Amino acid sequence: MKKITLGILAHVDAGKTTLSENILYRCRVINSPGRVDNRDTFLDTDPVERLRGITVYSKEARFTYEGVSYTLIDTPGHSDFYKDLERSLYALDAAILVISASEGVQAHTRLLYSACKKLSIPVYIYINKMDMPGVEKSQIMTDIRHSLMIDNPVDMSLDYMEEFSVVSEEYIEKYLDGRFSEDDVADIIEDGLAVPVYAGSALKGLGVEELLHGLSLYSRPHDITGADSIVIRIKRSSTMERMTYVKVLKGSVEVRGEYFGEKISQIRQYNGERYECVDRLEAGDTGYLLGPEKPLAGMCIRDGIEDMYGISMATPVISVAVTSKDTDDILLMRYLKEYEVEEPSLNVSKGSNNKDIIIDVMGKMYLDVLKGKFKERFHIELEYSKIRVL
Repeated sequence: MKKITLGILAHVDAGKTTLSENILYRCRVINSPGRVDNRDTFLDTDPVERLRGITVYSKEARFTYEGVSYTLIDTPGHSDFYKDLERSLYALDAAILVISASEGVQAHTRLLYSACKKLSIPVYIYINKMDMPGVEKSQIMTDIRHSLMIDNPVDMSLDYMEEFSVVSEEYIEKYLDGRFSEDDVADIIEDGLAVPVYAGSALKGLGVEELLHGLSLYSRPHDITGADSIVIRIKRSSTMERMTYVKVLKGSVEVRGEYFGEKISQIRQYNGERYECVDRLEAGDTGYLLGPEKPLAGMCIRDGIEDMYGISMATPVISVAVTSKDTDDILLMRYLKEYEVEEPSLNVSKGSNNKDIIIDVMGKMYLDVLKGKFKERFHIELEYSKIRVL
């Protein structure tokens, strides 16, 4: 069975989580689609996500469709949490880029598409909210072409085979000779020569089946790292066990085997908040390893040797000094360093005076979320001062 790791990317309020819910509903993972405004979505389960109505942490769900096994990663849409999304990109075989028909291409949309292009990740565009009054698909297609600088956005609701073939003389000849095939379309999408565009309403389930069918038909396993396996993120379980989230690209990883020289005691595959334990992960699989303490996000195994992969394309924009009346600076620094391992968006250091504890982050919303997480996890109140734009 073909295995595809699929990411859903979008700017805030484009309908990314609504699309995720409808996909999971149609693939019988959930009994009914959740709603962001009802705070009952399958993947946005963290209290801060439900309070703010946004995705803060990348999470995964699993489903099958038309004989393809999918791992769906719902990523943060707000720019303050871009680094979490950025790390997830390296695990993707394909990405759905959601664009709101009523708002069009936004600055963050351009950033997301550019990131996918740099990593050669095949992109499938879904224009959401086509049921809104005054929306014209032709205008949005023009916006996509010009704002994202895509030479060949292909409207998948039309007779699209000819549109795909025009990317080169070789494909035109094959089309005219009747030899142009679905495999050629898959090659063109994989090579980034054209971008398929679907349209509909995620809330009403319009265009979702067509999108899923296209993904099952044309998506392929994809890797740019050349690694055997990559560490995507570090996370704590509900009982505070350290978990290493990995994607296996070659070979396998097994319980009681070693990863970075440390024994694996358990492997979990999550589907929302639920998980099942498995004995091994094979090529194309993602999962959480319990036991290893050494791996960090951005590490990998390449040809059996420990290595690094990927370079961050995002830089912090705000620097602040952090204190807490609930603990001393030594313990505060320890807590921050512990949390930094799990949070790619957080950079912790000592100030130039060697006294202040300084954190660099992607924005003010991240600071608010960090306050809430430290209150919940470490039972201390953070205080910020000396805020500086970098």
